[in-house]
Amino acid sequence: MENRPLEILLIEDDPAQAAMIGKMLAESLRQGVSVRHAKNLADGLGQLARGDFDIILVALGLPDSQGLQTALSVRNRAQATPVIVLTMHEDEDIALKALQMDIQDYLVKGEINGTTLKRSIRYAIQRKQDTEALRQSEQRFASFMLHLPAAAWMKDLQGRYVYANTETERIFSMPLSEFTGKGDAEFLSSETAGPLRENDQRVLAEGGSLRTTETMRQIDGVEGHYIVSKFSVPGPDGRPGYVGGVAFDITELVRAEEALHLSEERFRALITASSQVLYRMSPDWSEMREFHSRGFLASTETPSSNWLQEYISPDDQPQVVAAIREAIRTRSMFELEHRVRRADGSLGWTWSRAVPLMDAAGRITEWFGTANDITTRKEAEEALRKSEKKFAKVFHAVPALIAISTLEENKYLDVNETALQLLGYRREEVVGRTATELDLWEDPSLQARVQQTLKEHGHISNLEVRFRGKNGQIFTGLLSAEYVSFNGDHYRLGLVKDISDRKAAEEEIARLNIELTERAAELEAANRELDAFTYTVAHDLRKPLAVVSGYCQALRELCEDTLDEECRGFLAAAYDGTWRMNQLIDTLLDFSRLTHSEPRREAVDLSGMAQAIAAELALSEPKRRAEFLIAEGVSVMGDADLLRVVMVNLLGNAWKYTGSREQAVIEFGVKQGGEEKTYFVRDNGPGFDMADADKLFVPFRRIAEQRFDGHGVGLATVERIVRRHGGQVWAEGEPGTGAVFYFTLPG
Repeated sequence: MENRPLEILLIEDDPAQAAMIGKMLAESLRQGVSVRHAKNLADGLGQLARGDFDIILVALGLPDSQGLQTALSVRNRAQATPVIVLTMHEDEDIALKALQMDIQDYLVKGEINGTTLKRSIRYAIQRKQDTEALRQSEQRFASFMLHLPAAAWMKDLQGRYVYANTETERIFSMPLSEFTGKGDAEFLSSETAGPLRENDQRVLAEGGSLRTTETMRQIDGVEGHYIVSKFSVPGPDGRPGYVGGVAFDITELVRAEEALHLSEERFRALITASSQVLYRMSPDWSEMREFHSRGFLASTETPSSNWLQEYISPDDQPQVVAAIREAIRTRSMFELEHRVRRADGSLGWTWSRAVPLMDAAGRITEWFGTANDITTRKEAEEALRKSEKKFAKVFHAVPALIAISTLEENKYLDVNETALQLLGYRREEVVGRTATELDLWEDPSLQARVQQTLKEHGHISNLEVRFRGKNGQIFTGLLSAEYVSFNGDHYRLGLVKDISDRKAAEEEIARLNIELTERAAELEAANRELDAFTYTVAHDLRKPLAVVSGYCQALRELCEDTLDEECRGFLAAAYDGTWRMNQLIDTLLDFSRLTHSEPRREAVDLSGMAQAIAAELALSEPKRRAEFLIAEGVSVMGDADLLRVVMVNLLGNAWKYTGSREQAVIEFGVKQGGEEKTYFVRDNGPGFDMADADKLFVPFRRIAEQRFDGHGVGLATVERIVRRHGGQVWAEGEPGTGAVFYFTLPG
């Protein structure tokens, strides 16, 4: 995979989000990437049917599917491909459910960057590979145990059965469901159950393994004899937690030994019928006197003095020789697990056991032995070891604090590498101790409430907590915990995701919001002061203007006949100036009043309003040739008085700027774009350069080359009224082709 581009399927309905993720993938993955984009679930499933991908990124919110069901649909279609979900909100419950659904990871869209995306993809691919390998390993183990031609079981420390295979069920003559959770004394005779329990206790006390023979009287009264290998199985804390056992039926062998003293002929018949490897050796093991393989071991049925080289693996021959010498020296049973050459040429495992046969003087006359094929059991043990190793790898690779603790004492049995790195402890400093002993909780009372909640409800999800590391540093996390069971024992599993950085960012945002609120209040106060100032200045300017205007009128009426032409011109100019100044003051007051009053919410007929304004404009200049195109049935919710000001200014501007046209065309209409409507006024006037568009809605700013009457506040008034309604306004134009003014009104 490292030598070719990654094939990635991205299922995301937001084009901008998809483009951003695609760019991150291209920049962060050095091996290259090929991204296929699907805008909805149906399209994504279709692409999965047409090709294979290395990884799938799927958003939880799609037009045709919502929530974890979306990811589940993708996972079911491509079970061998790792899946990462994309969500708008961080939710620890979603994370846990996703892992339970074999979803490898989840990412919060607002927090994605190239590094996290790259790491998540690589972790997801690795976790999927590990999970698949673990699943296959567990399937192989289950298959091995199911078909193992020997009884295999596991008991807890109280001697209760927690697992057994089908061969064990056959020996007990009952299904597993009938003796699960029971001890031997509850369904076996006391002479059988007593020795079994003694051997279990010996294994637990001495550790390691125990190889012995056991006799069991079945329900039907028939005695069975078995070679048993018992061994301790460690629990989560590394100490013995279970007793495991494997038993091979040697009932036939025992019967054969008993029959040996009765009849050699009967003994040979029993050997011929046996399914085990049976052999007889000379007193010093130099010669094999008899050998019966039934096809398991290599070579022929003919005894040979070279049996060691023929049957035993070269690597195991030294320990076989040493065990034989020790058995001869002590005149005791020979027992050993070792590898042998099988009939097909491969190496297999066998459990060999031989007993010395002695004469009346106590001298060994020969050895009688059996060999059982334990290859399947050894392979199952190796598969189990690898499965546990892979589980540990996944456990330590999870990028969140995970801890397993006991229910009663709350002692930590295990913690993952993320927890050790985050807290700053070594593993031996944590395992076997409690959170109280480590002083992990910043608020011990919260710890007590958490434990009480777990007892009452059995789980906790996404609880914000604060922990203290070894160096005293405090970090914030989201805690999820619940009870879990392993082989009949119950533990507490806790997962904490570190959100310290996010909490710091939230606190900074809260601080900035407070600062912005304070500044907004200051700005609002300044605006009120400015309005008051504007009103006061405008009001105070009227008095001197009225005096000047009055004197100009008096001079015109009293002295006009005595003034020459030039003086009368000066007098007329002064009077016109006061009139224009008075109009400017009115405009300034209207602008302040209209753009700061709170708009009402009522139904407004914009079409009828536009028709009335158009009729007024046509009456003002009846000789002009003008055509009004007004859409019918356009209505909105807003303040009728303020919206009339908007329509008067927009239609009035169009009327004013088309004055030089032989045929003026002024249009009012509406465009539908998705769920939002956009209203417009279009004219065929001189238009404007888009470079000047930012000047149009600024108070008292006018485009220099357009010489028309006015004070430059009409469009500024329009912009503020529309903005106070929650809408937007903008303009488009081109010199010589006219202009269009657009505005929106929510609701």
